Amino acid sequence: MIKILNTLVGLIAVALIAFGFYSVFSVNELTGITGLRPEGALGYSEMRAIYGAFILQGAMMLYGLYNPRLRAPILMIFGLVWAWYVIMRVVSIGFEGYVSALSSAFISETIVALLLIAAGWLAREGSESRS
Repeated sequence: MIKILNTLVGLIAVALIAFGFYSVFSVNELTGITGLRPEGALGYSEMRAIYGAFILQGAMMLYGLYNPRLRAPILMIFGLVWAWYVIMRVVSIGFEGYVSALSSAFISETIVALLLIAAGWLAREGSESRS
């Protein structure tokens, strides 16, 4: 089970890195994906800063997979980050109401959060049994 989760975490990490680089170089293309339209240098900078950070998230996840000692805390931290994305979507639904376009983001972010938390939990269990 842990090998399957680690493989999925690796795929998520690579996808995040790829999307991060895509967002840095193709900001205008993000409009269809995010619903955001950058205006001027500030808008472009903001989108690159936010979505470009996925590069760091993915790289840290890969590092966590490579380094068993840090795997559990890294995966748990990013699992909580992704869980926070889901919570903020729920808050947003409370303010603006539900829009069906949110479904794919809500579902995918929930899956990523659960996978990362589960992988982090199992890594923690594995490191405790080796101690």
